[in-house]
Amino acid sequence: MVVKQMGLLAMKAVVKVWDDMVEINVNQRSTSVWIATGEYKGKYHEVKRQTRGAAVKGWADAAKYHSN
Repeated sequence: MVVKQMGLLAMKAVVKVWDDMVEINVNQRSTSVWIATGEYKGKYHEVKRQTRGAAVKGWADAAKYHSN
């Protein structure tokens, strides 16, 4: 689902972390600031990047790193 508020986007994304599929939130704060947030195995992660794809990938990488 994509929600547009005040010209900015908010949406969900599903990412694979190891063998788990995890739903996260992705928000566009400005033209070049995307923030991916969510929880994996009880730990909350927030990642800021310049593109939506980079934010989603960065979130998945952070979740993998902190789950070891």
